[in-house]
Amino acid sequence: MKLTILIILALFILTGCEGRIINATVPTASMEPTISMGARIRGDRQAFNNTLPERFDIIIFRYNMDDSIMHVSRIFGLPGETLEIIGGRVYIDGEFLEDDFAEDNFGSYGPFVIPRNSYFVMSDNRRNSLDSRQWVDPYVHFNDIVAKVNHISNP
Repeated sequence: MKLTILIILALFILTGCEGRIINATVPTASMEPTISMGARIRGDRQAFNNTLPERFDIIIFRYNMDDSIMHVSRIFGLPGETLEIIGGRVYIDGEFLEDDFAEDNFGSYGPFVIPRNSYFVMSDNRRNSLDSRQWVDPYVHFNDIVAKVNHISNP
């Protein structure tokens, strides 16, 4: 009887953890230098159950134009904001946003008026990635966010 209870308890704990945590290997260099190609990341699927994503959170999400592939990017623009990139510098509602994540900012994009329940994301390796700047629908919708990255193991 005790063994049965222990087995059920162990299965419950393992199922609960597996349901909450997502583990992945990053196949591209789009988030370098923060996340190296081949890095292992862990994300919390329940991170946004009681709170909303914040600027600079790194998220795992399904891009709405192809939801079969998971992506990893950093949140820059929040719902209701206007984001514009001028000469590689990010502006939120006309105010310069200090961004120390990308080694090499370049280009001008926008302005983007971010809709309700949506986010504007960019990768840290901006010369070597496709992100909100280039997508047909430039926004990641809240329902497409799978997890918040909470652990990075670079090779």
